[in-house]
Amino acid sequence: MSEEKNCKATLYVCTPLEMLKAGYNPFDRKGITAHTGHTFIGLTDEKGNETLWSYSFNNAKNDWEKVTGCGGRLSQSYQKFAEYNEAIVYPITREQFDAAHAKVKEIQNKKDMKYRLFSTNCSTVAVSILRSSGIKQCPVMAMSPHTLALKKRAMLAKRRVEVAFFKAKNKVREMFGQEKAPDSKLLDKLRSKPMPVMIREGTRAFNYEEKLDTNRIVDMLVDRNAHKQKVWGQKSFFDKLKDKFSR
Repeated sequence: MSEEKNCKATLYVCTPLEMLKAGYNPFDRKGITAHTGHTFIGLTDEKGNETLWSYSFNNAKNDWEKVTGCGGRLSQSYQKFAEYNEAIVYPITREQFDAAHAKVKEIQNKKDMKYRLFSTNCSTVAVSILRSSGIKQCPVMAMSPHTLALKKRAMLAKRRVEVAFFKAKNKVREMFGQEKAPDSKLLDKLRSKPMPVMIREGTRAFNYEEKLDTNRIVDMLVDRNAHKQKVWGQKSFFDKLKDKFSR
């Protein structure tokens, strides 16, 4: 079995409004789901084909049943289930990809599986699929979209520290006339690890109906202002409007 990590598992988080900037509601969400948030998982094969899986309640008579237990359903789609602001992309092998799909089938075969808001919800099920592929996850961080968003933000801070340390180390090397480590070393290191997706990038990708571009994410980790430069051929919102009305 190949150990090449040419597949991906992605945890998508629709961030609870309380965890976004005050007054910032990019998808104009309302009601209780705007405050609970949502989590779903995407599994991508070697060819870039992604399948999304989302666990939710089914036929709940009232909110109390969502807490105490009601029917649960794991749904499949090739389109986005719901808006998302943040994500974590995990590079995985084909063997891990197959193990995750085996877990999906196991969950689907549990006809009596109950949805419970504080124990068996969208986040815990999505993380259980991820964990089945061999990726270790803290049970506490898997409890809700809130905790997963915190996990992503902590991961993002850690990656930025790694980038800053690499750049500082190269500066010291340069000062003492030593050869600097190539940037490719940093890029390869970042690509081999789970990649945290910034809020602005997750929201942008969803709005433009684009798949997350891991190369773009890595570039943004290395340079926070990289998204402002048109180095990926990505047109801005205003450029798209200009094209639309100039036809």
